[in-house]
Order: sequence, then C-alpha cells, then structure tokens
Amino acid sequence: MIWRKRIRTFWILLSNGTILFFAVRLLLAYGADTASEARVDRILGVILSLWCLVGITAEVLHHYWAKRINIALPVSIAVFMLSTVAWLPAVSTDGDRFDAALAFAFFAIVPSCIALLNYSAYRLPGSPDSERDRSMSGI
Repeated sequence: MIWRKRIRTFWILLSNGTILFFAVRLLLAYGADTASEARVDRILGVILSLWCLVGITAEVLHHYWAKRINIALPVSIAVFMLSTVAWLPAVSTDGDRFDAALAFAFFAIVPSCIALLNYSAYRLPGSPDSERDRSMSGI
C-alpha cells in the first residue's frame, strides 16, 4: 500500500512541477510585448506558482484537501485556456488573435489530461483515499 502513495506522490510532483515550470516562465514575463501584458503574466505566474507549491506541500504532508487542490489546479488552467476563445479576440488587435485563441483551446487538452491523470492517481485501487471515497459514495 505504501508503494501506491509513492506512485501518487511522484505523479503529483511531476504534474505540479510541470505546471510550476510554465508558471515561472509566466512570472518572468517571458515573451511579453507590453508592460500591461507583462503585469498580467506576472500576476498569473504568482497565482499558479503559489497554487502549485501549496498542492505539492499538501501532497507531501498528506493533507485531506490535497486531492481537491491537485485536481482543481489543472482543471482551472484548462477552463482559463478554453475561455480565451471568448475574450482574446475582443481584447487583442493582433492579426493572429483568432488563431491564437484556437490554439489555446486546442492546447487545453494538456491540462485536462493532467487533471484526469491526477484524479486517476487518487483513485488507485486499494489506496486509503479511494476506499474512503467509495464508502462515502452511497450517502
């Protein structure tokens, strides 16, 4: 049973570490053209970096809310990426804004898959979390 926790912890560290890598790139405002774009990138980078670090810490310390954080993080990123289809063409004046919005919508598949794999990691057969979830599902 301890190997299941280690596999889950390894996967959560890997998935949150991947998100943290890109969050730090946002934090550094890599590729921002204007000052306002850099400011938005830094704000998003701080929020995502802190969320990743809280999720990693919660998983390592085995807090009961780690599952919620580590599944909600990639889901919220996917929702934000999908929402760019609605607001990016309205706020941008670039000629490729529609292509960029569609690319964001397509690449939202990646955080969606990470969320699904995080959920699966918490549902490993025989792990304490999955047994508790199954026992409470009949309520």
